[in-house]
Amino acid sequence: MSGKMGAAAAAIGMVLLILDPVTAMEGARQGIGTCLQTLIPSLFPMMVLGIYLTGALDGSLILAGWLGGYPVGAKVVDQAYRSGRLSKGQAQRMLVACNQCGPAFLFGVGHQILGRGWACWLLWAILLLSAGIAGALLTKRSGLIPGGRTQPISFPQALENGVKVMGTVCGWVVLFRVALGFLERWGLDRASVPVRAVTEGILELSNGCIVLMEASDPAMRFLICAGLMSFGGACVSMQTCAVTSPALNKTDYFLGKLLQCCIATSLAWIAGQLIWGGLGRTILAVAVTAGTILGAYLKRAEKRCSIYHGIGV
Repeated sequence: MSGKMGAAAAAIGMVLLILDPVTAMEGARQGIGTCLQTLIPSLFPMMVLGIYLTGALDGSLILAGWLGGYPVGAKVVDQAYRSGRLSKGQAQRMLVACNQCGPAFLFGVGHQILGRGWACWLLWAILLLSAGIAGALLTKRSGLIPGGRTQPISFPQALENGVKVMGTVCGWVVLFRVALGFLERWGLDRASVPVRAVTEGILELSNGCIVLMEASDPAMRFLICAGLMSFGGACVSMQTCAVTSPALNKTDYFLGKLLQCCIATSLAWIAGQLIWGGLGRTILAVAVTAGTILGAYLKRAEKRCSIYHGIGV
């Protein structure tokens, strides 16, 4: 966001805060509640351990992002860029593969949405597969150094980094929750659950996921959850910008997340149809029918062979 656009947005925000401070305060209160009740308990411990593990074991950048989650992956890529282990182009593209929804958030919040542990594992597999495909497509011509390494760090350093990243995450969550408060007052709260979940999730991931818990269709929950968690939303994008160098152009990152979102939702739709929809039953019925026909044909062929063999043919 340019300086003029940022100043204009800030001015509009201040006017809204002056005209309707009650809505702003309630939004901030709900944002803080989301941080205290959902994000920090589910995200912070895994974030610290993920940062320490990848640093202490000199782990790969992808491992750091996949374990630490948003925006830990962006931070470790930025550290590799600042230390000279990645070029600018490599770092810009590596953000797509590394900056992902981590298991802490996915299994903490995702289990409340999907209700079953195996569904969370399936969703995580889809997110990682889509990230790998999107990252491979974007890094094909980048000359990416395979197995780029993070700096070894101590546990106190991991804790300090985790606190800083968690503070950044919570700050953006509160700010976006205030914006969502105004949108809900202007009519968003009267929309259907899927529309609310997608709209709020595009702006702020955790709030969209919380709304998604109200949806009754498990296939729809799975599909929307895959799309939101793969894309991350505007709030995650701001977090990514906050923890990375301004020298890194984020165009490849935004395009890559859109590409990953398309891949993830396509895979999630197929999985949802196989598990909860009619596609799985159709495939099973076709397989049973084909097996029955094939079995009958083989049995008839065997009988004919026996007859021919008996008459000396």
